[in-house]
Amino acid sequence: MIRELDRRLSYAAVLVRVLFVMNTPGFLRYYDETLDLLLERGHEVVLGFTNATLRANALEALEGRPRRPQLIGSVPRRTDAMAPMSARLRNLVDFVRYLHPRYAEAAFLRDRRRLELLEARGLSGWLAQRDTLPRPAVAALLRGLLMLERAIPSAREVEALLNDVRPDVVLVSPLITGGSTQTDYIKSARALGIPSGVAVASWDNLTNKGLIRELPDRVLVWNDAQRDEAVELHRVPRERVVVTGAQPFDRWFGRHPTLSREAFCRRVGLDPERPFLLFTGSTSNITDPGAEDRFARRWAEAVRTAPAPRLREAGLLVRPHPDRRGDWSNIDLEGLEGAVVWPPARPNSVTEEARAEYFDSLYHASVVVGINTSAMVEAAILGRPVLSLRLPEFHQAQRGTLHFAHMLPEHGGFLELADSLGEHLEQVQAAMEDPRPAQRRNRAFVERFVRPQGAQVPATPRLVAAVERLAALKSAPDRVTWTLLALRALLRAGAAREARQATRRAAPLDARLVGGRRLVEGLDRVSARLAPRAPRAACCLRVVSTPLHRTLRWRRDRMKRRRREEKLHRASEKRHRRERAATIRSRYVE
Repeated sequence: MIRELDRRLSYAAVLVRVLFVMNTPGFLRYYDETLDLLLERGHEVVLGFTNATLRANALEALEGRPRRPQLIGSVPRRTDAMAPMSARLRNLVDFVRYLHPRYAEAAFLRDRRRLELLEARGLSGWLAQRDTLPRPAVAALLRGLLMLERAIPSAREVEALLNDVRPDVVLVSPLITGGSTQTDYIKSARALGIPSGVAVASWDNLTNKGLIRELPDRVLVWNDAQRDEAVELHRVPRERVVVTGAQPFDRWFGRHPTLSREAFCRRVGLDPERPFLLFTGSTSNITDPGAEDRFARRWAEAVRTAPAPRLREAGLLVRPHPDRRGDWSNIDLEGLEGAVVWPPARPNSVTEEARAEYFDSLYHASVVVGINTSAMVEAAILGRPVLSLRLPEFHQAQRGTLHFAHMLPEHGGFLELADSLGEHLEQVQAAMEDPRPAQRRNRAFVERFVRPQGAQVPATPRLVAAVERLAALKSAPDRVTWTLLALRALLRAGAAREARQATRRAAPLDARLVGGRRLVEGLDRVSARLAPRAPRAACCLRVVSTPLHRTLRWRRDRMKRRRREEKLHRASEKRHRRERAATIRSRYVE
């Protein structure tokens, strides 16, 4: 099916060279099949990462493939005088978006960005103390901050890489991580007239992360809901947004299990004669792993005391999220018969073996339960009933995020929610007895959210076709106005001032007194030479140099005192920041 649609969607008149900058190698789990299709169609792909060391084991996804992209590792970052200022500005923009009233309940997302502003002063420091502001105030702040972002010039280091690679199109993903340096790649691509685009990697990218600060030529999204998010939340012109479908999920359509149900149950340690329930864990960016681990135990105990025999005797498989923090051994199911944690160790989720095992666990499960994770969407694709609980400890993971609403029935979603374990067990029992209502909801959701062009129309060829069309665009640099030039001059002056202050603080004390010291030393040398021949002149010079010596000693002592005071002040501020950060984190981690 993918190959047939690939031929029908061929838009490329010529082969193109794509520079694809991902955040980490871990993003290959979203795009490995997209890279395969680009290479299969004869295009060149140069692959770089903002951080090539984080999740480096995901590069195994490229091994054993007939065609591989050209890897360049970690891509250059801005290192000029504007780098510190641009990083602070981008972190502030990402925080200010969460002051909008639509994020009033998103305390976890807001505090996650607040942690980046603990050292802020002035207006930034004042804003960091706020939880929400009126809509007009947020809109005005974002307009001003994004205007400053536009005034930041293109980075020479990034332009040098683009001139070296000479791509026909620059593609980045996800662009919207906190203070992302990928913004400079969009900025430099536009400055050089190279078409640029951002590919949305996951279903929460446009709602739970930062803002798109520099507008690319195209934003490639999954569905109409994400197109609305790009327009309303990120101020992207609607004509720049292209709906392609959710390409990370293409691999699950039409797939068959590698193990039979009996063989899978025996492998994981469950009774193949009984149905089993699958609990899918969430990433640590959404929930506290400790709270979820404790709930998994409580949930398993509740199932074991359910009144219905078929439910009470069902197998229980708990599958932690592969990107969660902490050890998997913290999940305690000891003493519960027919309850297992699988896999026993953290898998490399990009390998075919890990994907096959994951697919089998979803495919053979009778019911899937979770808090807020993309595994629930994948279970819906496979037609499994998906249930969750609305509990106080998971309020931030659910109602505190905007993307959770996509799964709710009132928004066309598939999820069946309960407000208590008792109600939840009744829903699980009903879903085990008759999964057809859940399957109808699943099909409607998949056709709306995952494959909006039709359940039989894969998204990967549409994404590749969108990249090919993007390469054919003529990208023009933004028009430079007098306002932008004035702001750029102010930013450069501020960056230069910060650099001078940093150099001065880092300089040894003697270096800061070098001028006065040289003058005094010169006077002393001249006085020593004149003493044998002109004692009066030498005495006059000593009369001049003696108070200068005292002044130098006084200045040195004063500077030492100031440095001690600054050191103590910095230590106090650092301690205060640690205490504030610990207070913020303690709201979500027990």
